[in-house]
Amino acid sequence: MTISKTIAVVHNPIPENACEDERDVLDQGEEIAETLTGLAYQTHIMTFISDPTALKQALTQMNPACIFNLVEAVEGDSQLQFFAPALYDHMRIPYTGATTESLFLTTHKVLAKRLMALTGIPTAGWLALGETPRIPLDFPAPYIIKPICEEAS
Repeated sequence: MTISKTIAVVHNPIPENACEDERDVLDQGEEIAETLTGLAYQTHIMTFISDPTALKQALTQMNPACIFNLVEAVEGDSQLQFFAPALYDHMRIPYTGATTESLFLTTHKVLAKRLMALTGIPTAGWLALGETPRIPLDFPAPYIIKPICEEAS
């Protein structure tokens, strides 16, 4: 049996009117493909599409040895980025980057804070929008308001 020398470089769809920060993944994909080609790998840069049947068919036909995963969002939602490695896991294709579980647990800030608190890791107080406080809110202003799953510190 011959081991495939093909690596799929997969990124999320980038709209034509995307800002420079979003378009950066296209440059990353090209750089990665160029480097892998220099190491005698055949590369295919492809867009992660949210139709699992079509994506599975494309990956099955390509038969990559692994996937270089650059997917940061699915259908424009970064909270869904764990879908990409979940599909790769389902297909039993090795991939780079964080696992399905780690992306699911860490891309939702409130869930991550709850898990840290449950395991005794100190974390600043928080309250999620629409959530009824279960404890007295005794932390003083100023407050930092963040989206639950978007990048920001």
